[in-house]
Amino acid sequence: MSSRCSRSTSTPAFCLADKGDSLDSQSTQLQIAIASAAAFAIAELVDWILFTFTRYRLSTRVLLSSLLAAPLDTTIFLYGAGFLTFPNWLMSVIGKLSGAVVVSLAVRRGEREGNIHENE
Repeated sequence: MSSRCSRSTSTPAFCLADKGDSLDSQSTQLQIAIASAAAFAIAELVDWILFTFTRYRLSTRVLLSSLLAAPLDTTIFLYGAGFLTFPNWLMSVIGKLSGAVVVSLAVRRGEREGNIHENE
């Protein structure tokens, strides 16, 4: 194999591959694409269920959606792409949930000020 890194110590996507490894590179790209699509579809299904069947205020649904979907989405993607380690998972979930808290607080402020109205 003409790869510049060892399979036993590196994740394939992080290896610097020569032209002889193009099939392996395409396989890795396909694996990442499938992992991404699966994670997206499952997280969207969780969001759809939460937003369709609950009657919480919008700001609460935004936060609940992220609390449920972010860890699930992250786990599915990282596992499927071959990058699942606890540090990767933790940093990804913390980043997603931090953003969700900011958005939820902004929406909550809009709800209190009367700028955001629920369609019932």
